[in-house]
Amino acid sequence: MRSAFCAFLVVLLAVSSATAQPTAEEILAGMQARFAALKDYRCLVEARADRPRPGQMLIRYTFSKPRRIRMEFQRPRRGAVAIYTGGDRVRVRRFRWLPITLTFAVTDARMKSPQGHQVDRTDFGAFLEDFARDAARGRLTYGGEEVVEGRRTHRLELVRAGPTTARDYRRMVVHVDAEAGLPVRIEALGWDGGHIETVVFRDLKVDSGVTDEAFEF
Repeated sequence: MRSAFCAFLVVLLAVSSATAQPTAEEILAGMQARFAALKDYRCLVEARADRPRPGQMLIRYTFSKPRRIRMEFQRPRRGAVAIYTGGDRVRVRRFRWLPITLTFAVTDARMKSPQGHQVDRTDFGAFLEDFARDAARGRLTYGGEEVVEGRRTHRLELVRAGPTTARDYRRMVVHVDAEAGLPVRIEALGWDGGHIETVVFRDLKVDSGVTDEAFEF
């Protein structure tokens, strides 16, 4: 009888362990560890914004550490390419067939999205720095598992502690790929609950061997 009871306890503990949900803090730490371990990644970034003005973007995105970024625009400005390799400058070619390279400061308004995103702060690492900072000051919760873009994901929801500017988000929902450990979708909502923007990351390939040539025209 005693051995049967012990066996029951072992099974019960095993089931409880298998079904235990991760905490929001564990998932955030997992994202940070996953990014720290990778060397490069590629993906297709699709962004839809309602504020401060409506718009859509589709970008083939390439990243390599320490922080090199290549953005090939599919929509809008199809054919335009922006390359950042460090420092405070971004190189841009507007047309593939016109070999003229322009250089802009990363803070130049023409190099920012309508939501204020700078080219040098568009990678997962920069996002995680900002997200972790806001999570430390605000309220981060785990919302369970959901299937997003055909991927099993963990849902994180962050409510910020206070505003800084009118365009800042109040609430952010991040769906984290349960296998890859990186964001699949990020949704930002305003202080009145209205939608600011949603960013989706598709066809993510990590450590695919991005070479130096990717950051040249």
